[in-house]
Amino acid sequence: MAGHATPQAVFDAAQAAMAQGDWDAFFECVDEADLKKIAGNGLRGLPNLPAARTELEALCQAHGFPLAALEQAMAVVVPSAERVLKAPPEQRLAESLRHKTVVEALDDALLAGLKQVTNLPAFTAGLERTMRAHVGGGSVSSTWFQGERLEQLKVDGAKATGVRILARGQQMPLAFKKTKHGWRVKLLGRVKL
Repeated sequence: MAGHATPQAVFDAAQAAMAQGDWDAFFECVDEADLKKIAGNGLRGLPNLPAARTELEALCQAHGFPLAALEQAMAVVVPSAERVLKAPPEQRLAESLRHKTVVEALDDALLAGLKQVTNLPAFTAGLERTMRAHVGGGSVSSTWFQGERLEQLKVDGAKATGVRILARGQQMPLAFKKTKHGWRVKLLGRVKL
């Protein structure tokens, strides 16, 4: 993973990567927790797209993600949800609680699989490209940071915040996190300035 010495440097790198449509370089700039959420979005949808199957299998194999384990966990979600919907009112709560455990098992399988991925930024980039090729859109906006600037940057140890000034002048807070690989952008979640 490339290291970025400052929050401004990682913002600039993410901006340049997005301008070039370089998903690999863009996701190298993103915090690991956000990468897991973004990759999870792709992994929840792509197994259901037969046209993406070959690409998805190759991507998972190349990066060490156990696709079969995820699909096994996914296979019980829809039937479980159907049982909740079809349950008589007096059984609906019990079925809902059972369904909750099924969904939690899916989340656990997803997170366990992502821990096995050898290169999370590259894997997330591959999922993003595959989604865009087969769905028409991805998990993140292709206009992130375009025409923007970063202002009011404040660094506090391994955390930093700043304000994105969007092309039309709107302001949005942005957080950063310092890791052993340098600074990363936190795309998701609330930011306290």
